[in-house]
Amino acid sequence: WKAEPNAQYFVKLYSGDNKACGKYTVKLSSVADNEPDAMEAGVALAEGQKSEGAFNGTGDVDCFTFTTAEGSNFYNVDIRNNDLDAWLNYELLDANGLTVLKSDVYRDNTASMNWKAEPNAQYFVKLYSGDNKARGKYTLTLSHAADNEPDAMEAGVALVEGQKTEGAFNGMADRDYFTFTAAEGSNFYRVDIKNETLDAWMNYEVLDANGLSVQRDGVYKDGTASVSWKAEPNTQYYVKLNSGDDRRYGKYTLTLSHAADNEPDMMENAAALALGDTSASFDGTGDEDYFTFTAGAELAYYRLVLKNATTDTTVYMELQDRSGLKVEMLEASKGRNDVYSFAAEPGAVYYLKLTRYDNRKQGDYVITAEEYLDPMGDTLETALKLEDGVKVEGTIAGKEDVDFLAVTTGDMALIRLAVENAAGNERMNVAVLDNSGKEVTSWRVDGGTTGEKTLELAPNATYYVRVKCDQAGKFTALYETLADLGGSSIQSAVALQAGEKADLFFEMKMDTDYVAFPEAGAAIRVMATGEKNVTVYIVDENGMTLQNETRIYAGNSRVYVAERSGAYLKILGDGGAYCVQCCTESQHVSSEYFETVKEPTCSVEGLKEMYCVVCETVVATESIACKAHTPAESFRVVKYASCDDAGLQEKKCIRCGEIVEQEEIPATGHQNSRWEILLKDTCTENGIQRRVCTDCGKQLEQEIITALGHVEGDWEVKKHPTCTESGHQVRECRVCYQVLEEQFAPAVGHQYGEWTVVKEPTSSEEGLQQQVCKNCGDTQSQTIEKKSFFDGLFGK
Repeated sequence: WKAEPNAQYFVKLYSGDNKACGKYTVKLSSVADNEPDAMEAGVALAEGQKSEGAFNGTGDVDCFTFTTAEGSNFYNVDIRNNDLDAWLNYELLDANGLTVLKSDVYRDNTASMNWKAEPNAQYFVKLYSGDNKARGKYTLTLSHAADNEPDAMEAGVALVEGQKTEGAFNGMADRDYFTFTAAEGSNFYRVDIKNETLDAWMNYEVLDANGLSVQRDGVYKDGTASVSWKAEPNTQYYVKLNSGDDRRYGKYTLTLSHAADNEPDMMENAAALALGDTSASFDGTGDEDYFTFTAGAELAYYRLVLKNATTDTTVYMELQDRSGLKVEMLEASKGRNDVYSFAAEPGAVYYLKLTRYDNRKQGDYVITAEEYLDPMGDTLETALKLEDGVKVEGTIAGKEDVDFLAVTTGDMALIRLAVENAAGNERMNVAVLDNSGKEVTSWRVDGGTTGEKTLELAPNATYYVRVKCDQAGKFTALYETLADLGGSSIQSAVALQAGEKADLFFEMKMDTDYVAFPEAGAAIRVMATGEKNVTVYIVDENGMTLQNETRIYAGNSRVYVAERSGAYLKILGDGGAYCVQCCTESQHVSSEYFETVKEPTCSVEGLKEMYCVVCETVVATESIACKAHTPAESFRVVKYASCDDAGLQEKKCIRCGEIVEQEEIPATGHQNSRWEILLKDTCTENGIQRRVCTDCGKQLEQEIITALGHVEGDWEVKKHPTCTESGHQVRECRVCYQVLEEQFAPAVGHQYGEWTVVKEPTSSEEGLQQQVCKNCGDTQSQTIEKKSFFDGLFGK
């Protein structure tokens, strides 16, 4: 606490539990209050230097002061709370004690006050602890920067097309303006705004010559935003920038560009669309593009592909007929495609209208138009005949197109039918129909894959394969007649040796195959490779069951082990393909590659293993050597270089974090600023100017500005002489207006004219006459004698 001088104080101690006993210590110390508590006695802040202070006790308030320089300047005070375990409250006051800014900052943090200061004005910084009982240290740093960008629209900085223009917010409520004039013709103008270092949302707005808003938005730190619009030719525009948090300051860049509108905006003048790829782009806000094409004279299928190349929003393509009615809408987000195919009316005219979700976003897109004629018949009667084992290529011409292929079975009714979809991302629907057109089975085939089925059909009969797809594209079809490869009895069982693999299938429903184990302890892996389940028993040479039934589901596998010689696998199924593979203890079937079970690190070896593909026994192992350190791609700065001190950067291993490389960052050296005036010179007194480092604020040079001396002006009449008063004229200095010489002119005196009668005399009354000063209008009067009774009778 702040104690009164020469005053006595008492410390009273007692236990919270007055029955408890214990020891304590008391220590007394005093601290001088080095910072004034009154605003008028504030400690002077020196620009560019750290001022240290501390709160010494309860209720301590510290005040600092400084006076701003000439001109329009933004001043900044950085306040760091070094070790005060409470909020440090700070407040900026003007010369009248009114609050300009106030806030607070917690321990180990730094806050800034930034504002546009009045020239030659005194300001005060008032500091106090949020918990007025806490003690701790703080530092203050004062700096200032000139406002380089205009705050008024009329004085905007000119933007040069194709060049980056740099700017910065220098303090609270700073507004910056830029301007340019659009060229001749119909052009889309674009301004790219990058928020370089401002830790707040940066607002931007485009204004027309009347100050009305054309577009407005914002961009956060390290982000770049683009504003584009169709400009009026020979029209002046303005770009207004301000910080979303007007107390923040930071740098930004602007780039101006423009592009002509290359695609028509109206359906009536739509650009002709040729088959193949057509590249185009959105040039600015509200831009809509139109294309047109005419279908051929024959019935044809058209396939349209919309690719969004670079637009950061969804692109829409509306297919319209001649009357402008919508036929279909395609949409593609950035980097994606959308596809539509349709049967066009012969000779019909179609239009494509291109728009995007956010019409302020620019970007490129590609339209691909393809024409397909129908190569195959659309009915069972015109179906293309498939030959056993011969692959046939076909084409789906459009969404409504259906292709038929005919398959005729022989004495063996088991076939494998495979259809490959080469149509892209769209699924193909495949169905098998009997001679009456009734569906036997169907399945779907994804784009870029092959779908196949093993079918048990009626012998010596004709079936039809129907292929459909929602978009145009190619496909291939192949069918093969299958023969019975598995033994149908123990006597004809497949003799499988170690390391061998056999692909088998069931040629009819309820088919049974037998496979022999080569020896006791041998293992056989059975996999159901088709779409149906497989049932397996282990039997002896007499067909007696040694192991009960197990079920293997389609696409799965299971391993069986012979506990004695003379054992067989009895395999049952209702159709479908499967395979068997065998291994023994002395001859495993190794996989083709090792599998890593433990990844190596920079200091510990890894491990990989090779397995038997049948029983999954580990048949080989290999160690994996330790990996060398992998440095990060770029250095990370651990100490930034300053004007005088070198910095340090390092690379760490991206796996283990160990430092593998270090480099010194050379000191940046001081950067001279322009001359700034500390004390302006007058006609009779010298001034002072200096250069400081633009990075750290250190003063580098100081010069005397020699007084220029008075500059005599012309004689100027302050008061012209009158009839009664003298005149006065002076010669002043043209710079400081000090009077250098003065002269007085004497009064000119009255200049009266002739007498004028204003009242004629009579025989009973005197007359009156006056004369007037030609300069000031002053008058003097005198009477005229009365007339005699005889005047006029006998002459005068």
